[in-house]
Amino acid sequence: MSEMRFDGRVAIVTGAGRGLGRAHALLLAARGAKVVVNDIGISDDGGSGASPADQVVREIVAAGGEAVASHDSVATPEGAAAIVATALDAFGRVDILINNAGICDWAPFLELDYQHFQKMRQVHYDGPWLLTQAAWPHMLKQNYGRVLFITSHVGLAGTPNAAHYGSAKWACAGLARMLSFEAGSADIKSNALGVLGYTRLLVDGFFSPEAVEDPSLAIQGERWWERNVRADQVAPVAAWLVHEKCSLNGEILDTGAGHTFRHVLATTEGYTKLDLSIEDVEQHIGEIVDGSRLNTWNNVGEALEDRLKKLHEAGVEPMGTIYAD
Repeated sequence: MSEMRFDGRVAIVTGAGRGLGRAHALLLAARGAKVVVNDIGISDDGGSGASPADQVVREIVAAGGEAVASHDSVATPEGAAAIVATALDAFGRVDILINNAGICDWAPFLELDYQHFQKMRQVHYDGPWLLTQAAWPHMLKQNYGRVLFITSHVGLAGTPNAAHYGSAKWACAGLARMLSFEAGSADIKSNALGVLGYTRLLVDGFFSPEAVEDPSLAIQGERWWERNVRADQVAPVAAWLVHEKCSLNGEILDTGAGHTFRHVLATTEGYTKLDLSIEDVEQHIGEIVDGSRLNTWNNVGEALEDRLKKLHEAGVEPMGTIYAD
């Protein structure tokens, strides 16, 4: 198989100064992409400092690649516009957007005030929304684009003390799904990637002294994780999802430690009764939640058709097709 390259493509990678974002930026550049390395030098809790974006740019240039740094925040309309402008000014286009920037801290739900939640949402959901909306017109004009939303293995699977972080990560995966219906005939694909890597977020969440004191959070064997759950193992899946050969749209993949899989939205067979009562729900709850038979669908039309089929099987007169010609 020939090497999958990104020659002629321009990529924006947010949060690319460290960890997973850095790994994505380095791999794309090594395969020929011109990269905007966006990072404001943010700490895990949202504070900023000297940006490491310049260091990643130096690494890319030293290896023979092309890159420029961006120090703008993804969390404001002005910052998002400036990031896209950096790509256009430096390279004349934007083909790839990896929404990777993230922050996290850990606290029980009842200790999170609205400002705390809002800060998390602004980075993990508002930011990807704003940046994608700023890049989208340029992708439509050139009839090509690849957008990737980095969601979270923690957010998708669930864990205590992360309601603000996990729910925002779920939201950005939902945005990836919805945008897969927005491009019309243009070759623009939008997907999400759940990730698990040995990064600052993992260390602070699961290996910090506070986590070790909480049996529900603590993970043993930090050295093993550092060796075997690396950021560079995640980057190839991210890179495939933003390659021109990517065949997926509106999907959620998940990867970590070399294991990659797909998250599937599925429904059980359930129970159908037109005049449903509370008692019916109680009596048939086992049938409603039974996961031995699952159904999947690709859009709301298929979902509604499935519901009409269930009603017909329960004795309701069929309505016919949902959509008129």
